Amino acid sequence: ESVNGDIKISDFATETSTAFKGVNGDISVSRLKNGSETSVKTVSGDVEISESQFNSLLTQSISGDVLIKETAAEIAVIKTVSGDIDYTDSDIKNPTVKTVSGSIKK
Repeated sequence: ESVNGDIKISDFATETSTAFKGVNGDISVSRLKNGSETSVKTVSGDVEISESQFNSLLTQSISGDVLIKETAAEIAVIKTVSGDIDYTDSDIKNPTVKTVSGSIKK
């Protein structure tokens, strides 16, 4: 968790549930492999996930964009309230994607 700061996670593998939460900062996840559930949530910040593999992924931004690239997931829930969602270069088998005010690129 972070308040008023960015979170960067890279080159990490786990089989247990993980959660990354931030307020007023961006969250960047790269080369993460998780066989369980991963949650990435931020308020007033962007989320970028790249080159990762998930069984289950929940990504949420209240005021910021979500970019998922070169990532695979069996199940993913991707949400923004005020921000764009882009997961064009990813292999997400069962996506649920919602934005209140923003665009979606798949």
